[in-house]
Amino acid sequence: MSHQSEQAPSLAYSNFINTCRSPATRILYKRGMEYFMKFSKLESYDRILDLDPKLLQMNICDYIAFLKSKGLASRTIASYVAAIHRFLDMNDVISLNWKKIHSFEPELERSTEDRPYTRDEIAILLSKSSPRDRAILLLMVSSGVRVGAIGYPLLLRDLQPIDKHHIYKITCYRRSSARYYTFCSFEARKEIDSYLEWRRRLGEKLTDD
Repeated sequence: MSHQSEQAPSLAYSNFINTCRSPATRILYKRGMEYFMKFSKLESYDRILDLDPKLLQMNICDYIAFLKSKGLASRTIASYVAAIHRFLDMNDVISLNWKKIHSFEPELERSTEDRPYTRDEIAILLSKSSPRDRAILLLMVSSGVRVGAIGYPLLLRDLQPIDKHHIYKITCYRRSSARYYTFCSFEARKEIDSYLEWRRRLGEKLTDD
């Protein structure tokens, strides 16, 4: 639940959220600021700007310690702290010692080697998936879209059929400056169409939205 959703967005909040260009970053930073507001027991984003800088800095360090005690991943903690840093920077609060604040963060875990799933692994996933999940899996592996693009959300109007090749042209993040286009495979379109037809058979009336 957002404290800001109960009232008109303040200028301080608008300065922050409107400078997050990536939809995925906006969602992550918004969540991080909501957690910080709840931890700090603040009812208004403007109240952050009223705090004494030394008290605010101490509060952020305590917040980091709290997140670590909850077992959050180091990258998640770093993202939540980055949200606070962005909020303060966008509202001209530049007097905090961020080098000291970052020293409270845990070291970043070493990531495992990234690699694509093998055909056998994809086949196993598909064999155990619902019609919806099969459509999502094949869409992702064939078009390269991120989970964030699907949850933006991806609408039926974003799927443009190219019948000559039996594929879809896909518009990701349609209403964002991060908008781009990609294409799915024949197999993915077939699975998407099958999933949508399954929903229609269940009596659902589908619209472009």
